[in-house]
Amino acid sequence: MKTRRSWVAIALLLLMFAGPIGVASAAPADTGPKPPPKCFVQKNFELPTCSYANGQWTVEYPDDGGFDPGGSGPGIPAGFVALMILIALIGLGATIWRVSTVRRLARDAGMDPDTATAVTLVGNPGLDATYLAANLRGQPSGAPSASEESAEERLTELKSLLDKSLITQAEYDARRKAVIDGL
Repeated sequence: MKTRRSWVAIALLLLMFAGPIGVASAAPADTGPKPPPKCFVQKNFELPTCSYANGQWTVEYPDDGGFDPGGSGPGIPAGFVALMILIALIGLGATIWRVSTVRRLARDAGMDPDTATAVTLVGNPGLDATYLAANLRGQPSGAPSASEESAEERLTELKSLLDKSLITQAEYDARRKAVIDGL
């Protein structure tokens, strides 16, 4: 029984491989001279149709209906290529806009434009971070900072907060000491 299975398996293997070999080695009808080697070259896993007429061999491959610019396969559809080029151009334009915006914001805030550019290109929130850093770094020119206020004004404001019971006596004493120490 085991030898019978072996013979059946061998027969099946021969049938599987004999089909393509037989087709590839079969010559067209004996209507003329021996066919050229190109009649036996597969394209897209298919053999061509060779015919002999008027003393000349013609080789025709089945038409797959695809875009075949170089004759090497079905190729990539032109619409897909155009879409990929359009997407690449949009991405490049968006990157150029982001970098130019970040460099301008950094220059206006007195920051290093190269560092801002690097932060922007590293991650998506880079533009937001540069914008925030530029706004936090820049101080509006009309508003005085805490250090520019006179000690007298700060002490007066502290006394006013204490009188309104908005701060405790301990807080008043601590802040008053800090203002006086800062003189």
